[in-house]
Amino acid sequence: MALAEALRCAPAPIGAEVLVAADTMAIPDGLRLGPGNPIYYRFAQTQQSLGNIVAGIKLPAAAKVESAVVAELTKQGFVRAKTGGPNPSIYLLAVVGDANFTFGWGGASCRSCPEFKDKPIVEAIIGVNEAQTLSSEKRERLALADNEDRYYVTVIAFDVALMARKEKRVLWRTSMSIRFSDDFEVTLPTMLASGGPFFGRDLKEPEFMGDSERRKADVEIGDLIVVPDEKKPDSKESKKEMGR
Repeated sequence: MALAEALRCAPAPIGAEVLVAADTMAIPDGLRLGPGNPIYYRFAQTQQSLGNIVAGIKLPAAAKVESAVVAELTKQGFVRAKTGGPNPSIYLLAVVGDANFTFGWGGASCRSCPEFKDKPIVEAIIGVNEAQTLSSEKRERLALADNEDRYYVTVIAFDVALMARKEKRVLWRTSMSIRFSDDFEVTLPTMLASGGPFFGRDLKEPEFMGDSERRKADVEIGDLIVVPDEKKPDSKESKKEMGR
């Protein structure tokens, strides 16, 4: 879906430039968000660090991540399932972390380096895809983002019905990342406001979202529904889904 088709007019938080990448797989019609078809979900989150080991990294508290992600999901029309209400049809996993590649990663020859196995995951977060036809400027900006230190949030949707049958199928995935120079906790709502309009949608190519782009994003705020916390998933499992 083109950027112009997903962006509409309304104010959004002022803040840092956010790189957004979004893709969808085969989503059944019943799991597509639309008028008269609210999508109920279960929520969980995990954390992971990618690339070089950097001391002193401080990620936002889990409670703040949950509050910010749930608020943005509500704005986009998703409804958090609660006990006694409609059953959830999707399972949403928010992966929050840092990717550290400023000092290089040794290239393909460094197969023993932790950066080697993490590089495809970072490229998925950035939205790098060899099949894309990008302008030279966009390609250069993505190359820089792919080799610098960044904070990120990725929201991944799974089909609950298939999970009940021990099958894991990703329905859609939206990633939002910022430079290390930005305050992660302060910028988190801005990151989600940038990527929220693309939850469950395809983005033809990664987009750098600044204040002017965010002001075009239409958000409809609904009631926040709270349910008990879910068990925190294993970060190793989240890496598998991030790199798909």
